[in-house]
Amino acid sequence: MKTDIKKYIFVIFCSMLTSGAIAQSFRSAYFLEGVTGRHRLNPAFMGESNYISLPGLGYIGTGIQGNVGLTDFIYPYDDPSGKYELTTFMSSTVKGEEFLNKLHDMNRIRMNLDYTILGTGFYGMGGFNTIELSLRSDMNSNIPFALFDFMKTGMDQTEGTTYQIRDMRIFSEAHAELAFGHAHAINERLTIGAKLKILLAGAYADAHVNQLDVTMAGDKWQVVAQGTVEGSLGGASFETEDDGRGDHIEGVEVDNPGMNGWGLATDLGFSYQLNHDLLLSGALTDLGFISWRNVIAGKTLNEPYEFDGFEDINTDDDDPDQSDNFDEQLEQLGDDLADLAKFYDQGAIAGKRKIIAATLNLAAEYKMPFYRKLTAGFLWTTRFNALHTFTEGRLSANLTPSKWFDFSVSYGVSNLSQSLGWIVNFHPAGFNFFIGSDHTVLNVNSQGIPLNNLNAGIFLWININFGKRRY
Repeated sequence: MKTDIKKYIFVIFCSMLTSGAIAQSFRSAYFLEGVTGRHRLNPAFMGESNYISLPGLGYIGTGIQGNVGLTDFIYPYDDPSGKYELTTFMSSTVKGEEFLNKLHDMNRIRMNLDYTILGTGFYGMGGFNTIELSLRSDMNSNIPFALFDFMKTGMDQTEGTTYQIRDMRIFSEAHAELAFGHAHAINERLTIGAKLKILLAGAYADAHVNQLDVTMAGDKWQVVAQGTVEGSLGGASFETEDDGRGDHIEGVEVDNPGMNGWGLATDLGFSYQLNHDLLLSGALTDLGFISWRNVIAGKTLNEPYEFDGFEDINTDDDDPDQSDNFDEQLEQLGDDLADLAKFYDQGAIAGKRKIIAATLNLAAEYKMPFYRKLTAGFLWTTRFNALHTFTEGRLSANLTPSKWFDFSVSYGVSNLSQSLGWIVNFHPAGFNFFIGSDHTVLNVNSQGIPLNNLNAGIFLWININFGKRRY
C-alpha cells in the first residue's frame, strides 16, 4: 500500500485547521468520588465498588486544543455563482492584515484520542486493583507565524525579500497500553497508588524543520532548508524518486503493518486528608518510554533549490467559474507545502527510544462547612511534551446530592486557552455512566466544528459495577 506524501501532508495540515478530535483526560471529573475511572488521573484514587468495562462501553475521550481557531483560516465566500460558501485564507477576498492579525508568533494545536478496550477494578490484596487495555494516540504541532505570512503575502513581494521560518514541527504517535494498578491505604489519612504500564508501539511520525529561508529571486523563490523527518510503522518504507539532488521522498509504502516496538511507563500518586475539611492529592502519570523498531529517516539538503510559490491556487473572485472550489484549494495548499520543504531518504535506523509525554496533577479539595455535599476543588495540571508544555489551573464546584448522582462544573485557564468544563455522573448499584467535557464549545458551524478556537472535546464512560459499595 502506497501513501502519497503530498496528500499525507495535506491531510495533516487540514486536520489541524478543521478537525475535532483531542483526547481530554477528563480533568473535570477529578473531584467526583463516584466516577469509577478516576484512577486514570491519580492511581491513589480507589473505586466506589468493583467494576468491569467492555469493548465499546469503556472510557472514550476525544477532543482538540490550540491557540487558533477555524475562523482564523476558513472564511465565508460570497460566490456570485452560488456554488461555494467557503474559501481559505489564501483567497484574494481575504485581506492579508485581517488574516495575519489573528495569529500568534507560534500557532499550537494538540489532538489525541484515548479509548479503553477492556478494563476491570476490584478490591483485594489490601487495596484496590485495576487492569486496563487501552488505545492512545497523540498529535502536536508548532506552526510559526512566518510560514503563514509567506503563504499569504509572499506572492506580492519584490526581489530580495526574505522570509525566515523557524522551528516548525508536527509530531504524532499511537500505541496500545496494558496497565496494572494498585491503590493502598497506609492509614486513615494517607493513600498511595501506582501503576505499571506495558506499552505496545503502533506508529509515530516526526517532521521538524529547524530553519527555512525563502528569498525572492526573479520570478521564483530560492529556498534553503534544514530539517529532518522520521517515523516508525511496521513494514513501512519511503517511496523515493531521484531528482538529481538525491532520493526525494514522494510517499510511504506499508507492507503488513503491526506492532513495532515496546515500552514501559508508570503512574505514581497519593491522597492525604489534611484535616476534616481539606484533602490534598497529586500524581505523576505516564512517566516512561517506547523503544521503536524499523525507524525510517530523511532530511533536507543544505543546498538552495527553487520553489514556484503558492500562486497556482486560483481564488479569482472576478471569474468564479474558473476558480478552484474549497476542496481544491485545500489540496493545492497541501501539494505546495510538500514542495516547500523537500526531504531526502537517509535509510533506516535499527531502533530509537523516545520518552512519552508525562503529566503532573496537583490538587486541593475543600468541603464546605455550611453544606457538606458541596466541595470546591483546584487542580493544577502540567503535561510535559517535546513540542510545548501544557499548563492549566482549573477551579471546580462539585455537588453530590445523593449516593447515586453527582456533578461538577469547572473553569480552566491554560497557556493555550480558557475553558468551561462540566461532568454529570450516575452511579447507582449495578452500573456507572458519566459524560462531560473539559472544553465546552459554545460557537460551532453546521458541521459541529468549533469556530473561534479549536478547544473542544467530550468524554464518556459506561461500566458494570458489582460487589459491595465502598461508600
